[in-house]
Order: sequence, then structure tokens, then C-alpha cells
Amino acid sequence: MCPQCRAPILLFENLSEQVKGEIADLRRKSRVLAMKALMRAAGCDLAQAKANVLHLRNEESRCHWCGFGVPAGALLSSQCMSVNIDW
Repeated sequence: MCPQCRAPILLFENLSEQVKGEIADLRRKSRVLAMKALMRAAGCDLAQAKANVLHLRNEESRCHWCGFGVPAGALLSSQCMSVNIDW
């Protein structure tokens, strides 16, 4: 669960790194397309796909919420404590 917004976040460890990377790339173009791709790949519902896609860090490795830099591998922003998924 994200401490900042209280959304339930799943790590989807069953997805390959390739699929995660494709979803992250789609998110940079269109959140809706990324949500649809995650729903297809993971079999999750729209609410879960939206929660996860919104928590993917941006391409500059900055927090999706506060914009503060988040080191690779870190799950939480040290500024706002928001979950940041590094796919």
C-alpha cells in the first residue's frame, strides 16, 4: 500500500522484465495504453492497473508524485514517501 495515497500496489513479480519494460515505455506515451497492457499481461482489473501505472517512476528516475529523485531500486520517495515502481 502506498503511504502517500493509500492505493494498493502489487509488484507483479510473475511478469517478465521485458513485459514490465514494455508497460513502462507505454506509460511514457499513454497511461491508458499502459493500463490496458498491464490488465492483459497480469489479468488484473482496471483499478489495480491504474494504481500500478500511476506509481511507475518517470523516465528521469523522479518520483511520480513530488518529482524528487529516487535512486534505482528504491521503492519509496524520501521526500513524500510515495511508492515508485521501477520497471
